[in-house]
Amino acid sequence: MIIWGVSDLHGRLGILENPPEHDLLLLAGAIFKPGQEKLVQDLLSMYSEYFAIPGNNETVEECRDVYGERCIHGRAVEFRGFRIYGYGGSPYTPFFTVNEWKDEKEFPPADIYLFHAPPAGTPLALTSSGVDAGSLSIRRAIEVHAPLLCLCGHVHERAGEEFLLGRTKLVNVVGGKVVEVGADG
Repeated sequence: MIIWGVSDLHGRLGILENPPEHDLLLLAGAIFKPGQEKLVQDLLSMYSEYFAIPGNNETVEECRDVYGERCIHGRAVEFRGFRIYGYGGSPYTPFFTVNEWKDEKEFPPADIYLFHAPPAGTPLALTSSGVDAGSLSIRRAIEVHAPLLCLCGHVHERAGEEFLLGRTKLVNVVGGKVVEVGADG
């Protein structure tokens, strides 16, 4: 299955007008700015298969208002034999954004994780100043459940980077990245 993961567009929506070949679009948050909700809905009307979560600058309610049932924050969906679990927002940041949470969460098993925040202690979590902006809860879930794939964003400096954590392929999808996943990863 070919997945097109996208995050952190922050209102720069042009990329959604010319998608690469893919089977499923996964939006990992921070896609639109206030006032662009209808534009996002119009752009996504050309996609038959997609799911989304909020970023740390979008509330869960905004995610549900824009994406409807395709907002999978805090729940799992089945797609072509893969269980996909999504959770948006991020652990607390110094910026006090609208969708931050205490980093003491437990996440259920899944084949594919869709998070806004990256797992802590990985290269995908490091900002340009060396700060780890990742989540320990997400890292624990990956270590315990060993999904095939984890898509994340949040740390713009790591756009497009990949890292292997155990058997799990981690991919930062800031700005868009195509990833192929099979039953064995």
